[in-house]
Amino acid sequence: MFGLMAIAAAAFAPVAAGAPSRWQVETDKRCAIALRPADPAKDIALKIAVPVAADEIFVSFENPGWVTSPVHETDRVKLSLEPGGVASAADLWFGPGNADGGVPSLTLGVTGRDFLARLATARTLVVIEEAQVIAQLPLGDQAGAVAALRACQAARQKRWGIDPNFWAALRSGPALIGPGGYLTSEDYPKDALAAHASGRVTVRLNVDASGIPAGCAVVESSGNDSLDQTTCRLLVARARFRPAVDAEAKAVAAPYVMSIEWRAPG
Repeated sequence: MFGLMAIAAAAFAPVAAGAPSRWQVETDKRCAIALRPADPAKDIALKIAVPVAADEIFVSFENPGWVTSPVHETDRVKLSLEPGGVASAADLWFGPGNADGGVPSLTLGVTGRDFLARLATARTLVVIEEAQVIAQLPLGDQAGAVAALRACQAARQKRWGIDPNFWAALRSGPALIGPGGYLTSEDYPKDALAAHASGRVTVRLNVDASGIPAGCAVVESSGNDSLDQTTCRLLVARARFRPAVDAEAKAVAAPYVMSIEWRAPG
């Protein structure tokens, strides 16, 4: 079983020590901010996560009252920032929760490099499917949280060999082409399978100006060399991209970070 850009739970911290805020910032396993409700048993929570070097932002809503997905068609769903305008959802996932305390969640993948800037000054975030309001959340004090989110992303980029200034200056980063399925169960390395080895591999692909990976580096290991090497080798061979575009609208080489989860059967 494989997963791309998995969003895992982690501990949160206040936006700044001594500064009262309803927002919390995560800098451990991912760069994310969360808006916790006063009554989590009844109200909707909001989480926003940014990848290290990819343009899609993950906006998640947790609602204990959702039994099934509150939306039906991705292309009919909009995020409305008031003020700030509308953002379309490029992807959509619904998690039904579980008996161990997991809360049902709706996650929208939003593209657009200006989304965080608009979020920083918005007062309200609304999820709409056609004319139906799915969720509406007051924001209010999120500018500091957004700044912390950007700082977390820049720090991780530096750690993984990416120039934050170069990344920020791009008009758009590389974007994956195709439906996915870059790795299958048949690709599981035999030695890793025999050892029941599992793990999450995070890699930095160096995507050239034609959209083809010209190289790959493991930035976070699964702990198993075969899983790491297989991930890089197959992604370089199979993954294809729309290339990054610079400020002058020219295709340029740029990094792209992605994660693959390897899970041995049984």
